[in-house]
Order: sequence, then C-alpha cells, then structure tokens
Amino acid sequence: MRTTALLSCLLLCAGGALRAAEAPRRPKKLDGRVTVYGAYGSPRDRDLLVGGDSIPDTRLKAGPGAGLKASVFPRFTRYAFGLELEAFAFRGRLAAPLNSDGGGRRSARAELSSFHLMTNLVARFPGEVFQPHLGIGYGGAIGILSSASIERDADAFSGSTGTGAPGYQVFAGARVKVGRRLHLFCEAKYLAIRYVFNNKGFGPRTTLDLRNRLLAAGLALPFSL
Repeated sequence: MRTTALLSCLLLCAGGALRAAEAPRRPKKLDGRVTVYGAYGSPRDRDLLVGGDSIPDTRLKAGPGAGLKASVFPRFTRYAFGLELEAFAFRGRLAAPLNSDGGGRRSARAELSSFHLMTNLVARFPGEVFQPHLGIGYGGAIGILSSASIERDADAFSGSTGTGAPGYQVFAGARVKVGRRLHLFCEAKYLAIRYVFNNKGFGPRTTLDLRNRLLAAGLALPFSL
C-alpha cells in the first residue's frame, strides 16, 4: 500500500516536471543593454569664423571622451530595431597661429569642452556572439570655450564662453558576447555640430563648425523585460 502511494506520488511529480519543461517560455517584451564607453576623436580642421571672417589654419586637437547609452529593442520589431538615449562628452584644444596677412592680426587659442545628449534610432543585425549595428541620432549639445584668447584685427576676446546647439550623428559598430551578462562594445561615429558663441564684451560672434570622427570602446550589460 505504502509502495503504491509512493510510486503514485513520484509519477505525479515526474509528470508535473515534464509539463513544466514542455511549457513554452514567454517571449520577452523587449531586449536591452546599458553601455559604458571611452572615446577618442579625430576632428576635421575647419577655420574658426569671427564675425564672418575666418581665422586661417585653425586646428582642433581632440582629447579623451566618455559616454553612457541605454538601448531598448521591442519585440514587435523582432528585436532588430530600437531606440537609444545617449550622453557623452569630450575635450579638445583649438589653436590658430598668428596671421598678419593684409595688415590685420588674427589668431586663436582655446580649450573646448563639448557635451551631448542624443536620441538614436538603431538597426542591428542577427548574431548571437558577434552582432553588428548601425544608426543615426539627433539631439542637443553644449559647447564651452575656456582659457580662450581670440584676436581679429582690433577685436580681442579672452576668458570663457558657452553656448548650446543642435547636432546629429551617424554611427556603426558591433558588440561581442564574452559572457552571459557581459558584452564588449565598439563603435565609430561621425558627429556634426555648429557652435555659435556670443562672446562677452567682444562684438563679433565666434562660430565653430565642429565635425568630429570618434572611435569608442567599452562594456555593455544586457537586460530583458
């Protein structure tokens, strides 16, 4: 009697376990990741404009940068298309040697800090271990010129100034799965922003047409809901 009851109990437990194993997993509503990265840029040299006049031979040397992005890929897109919210910043040094052609004096020197908040549309390709992606983003930026010394003929400006501007970026990259909860991340991006600084005590505005190519690498932490 006891043996029969024990066997019945074992059979019921085994049947329940089999039904649980056979039950399909509920599909996740979205797939996502949080990414932290470091970046380094290679800006295109474009002459600084002061009141519409160019400062010849302007050079922008990029410094290090860093960023954070959160990405979500909804189920209705089959996890192939998603949205990102991204914040990143970098520093650079702007310089133009003294030029006195035509009887005028023109030169520039300043430290640039550039802060960005972007909303990105991302498409990613199939891949369990290696997964490429590409995207485009639009948002706002804040640029700060510090330790500035800008000279255009009789006009001169020194000190610090800041401004805000819209900007856009295009990018392509990939993530590489190295663990269940850890991915490597790499990305190349092209950033375009036009900063117009209204200099304090210095009549003409200063325009910096920023075009920066950045390489980013970091870690991505996946999550799902």
